[in-house]
Amino acid sequence: MPKPQGEAATPYAKQLNKSMGCLDFTRPAAELERWIRGLNPWPTAYTYWRNKQLKLWKAEVAEGCGNPGEIVEVGRDSLTVQTGEGRLVIKELQMEGRPRMQTGDFLRGNAVEAGETLGAKQE
Repeated sequence: MPKPQGEAATPYAKQLNKSMGCLDFTRPAAELERWIRGLNPWPTAYTYWRNKQLKLWKAEVAEGCGNPGEIVEVGRDSLTVQTGEGRLVIKELQMEGRPRMQTGDFLRGNAVEAGETLGAKQE
């Protein structure tokens, strides 16, 4: 059954901008996964790996604990990153200057190791 919204002014969502896409791995994995889906196709969710921008296009949530932003597992077709609560399994990504690709294809061309960190660009 419909309910009246009340007399208060209707709140509006903020306008999207590119800086909103920078992921904070201290946030819960479920929130980050929704953020990735919500910012697809624009402005896209991103992070940095070895000071290069890495856009994240598709991810899933998994259980686990550790240091936020740390790559905890490098699988055949996925990359698992620790978040503030749970883990984010990256399934599709795009390195700056490269085409969008499945994580497995990216891993075949890039030597990513567990223990590396994703996060803000280092100055």
